[in-house]
Amino acid sequence: MRRRWWAVLALVPVLLAAGCGDDDDAGSASSENVAADGSTSSGDETSGARAELIVEAGDYVFELPDSVVEAGEVRLVVQNNGSEDHHLNIGRVASGADAATVAEAIGSGDLSVLAELELVGGPNGVASGESGAVTTELAAGSYVVFCEIPSVVDGVPHSQKGMVGTFVVSEASDPAPEGASAVGSAATTITIGADGYDVPAGWDGTGVVEVANAYPGPAEMAVFRLADGATVDDLMAFLAGEGPPGPPPFSLAGGVTALLPGRSAAVEFDLEPGVYVALSFLPDPEIGAPQAMSGLLTRFEIG
Repeated sequence: MRRRWWAVLALVPVLLAAGCGDDDDAGSASSENVAADGSTSSGDETSGARAELIVEAGDYVFELPDSVVEAGEVRLVVQNNGSEDHHLNIGRVASGADAATVAEAIGSGDLSVLAELELVGGPNGVASGESGAVTTELAAGSYVVFCEIPSVVDGVPHSQKGMVGTFVVSEASDPAPEGASAVGSAATTITIGADGYDVPAGWDGTGVVEVANAYPGPAEMAVFRLADGATVDDLMAFLAGEGPPGPPPFSLAGGVTALLPGRSAAVEFDLEPGVYVALSFLPDPEIGAPQAMSGLLTRFEIG
């Protein structure tokens, strides 16, 4: 499996082309939430978003609502009920493209269609039995979600095992209060830039954090907690399929999946004291390898 951590996303240079797409302004969110079973509830109090979309993840499936979600800031929650790690890549289908066709192509391994998606960021690195939450702005339109983490069984990306789906976001029925923004009101900001992730000194690893992409192209923030005594070199060697056999020298600790340049998302963190690494698996076309290999990697400590 280790070799495929790098290899899977190295097959996705079209993600960089997706960064050139238009990102239309979104409407405002509804005051109701839509859960995975299509039921509704009141607005979320954790992130301040006016709507919430709960996605149940399993091996290998996403349970998505049949109901239509209204545009605006939406808190995306992934509850991982499977035995493997999962994440939620999410993109709005570009004008003229068909969501079902894009989803079918991703499920067959044809990732060239990712150029048809405007990537908005979802929960990253959700371990088995855990949940992750990200608040992001969803404009009206059709969306595709998928998981590209490779299976521990055979290394095949989860999307090719059925972990891909679609849903619809409608125009908002009522406007959000002027100046209201769950993303913009986060007390802490981490910016993704050419030099890595500017994790604030003294951050305690908890709370709602605005992750802003100032990188030249699409980028993500995948967070790993290093095992006791492990180093960044150990992490990189494992992901490259090198180093000694045995369990991985890390555990997944959340973050946000691919964001287009200029976009932000509010990520909910609850990190325990320890040593962490934030990195991006997305490809750097200049070196033909993940962005982490060209500097989009930052080590930081909590506690």
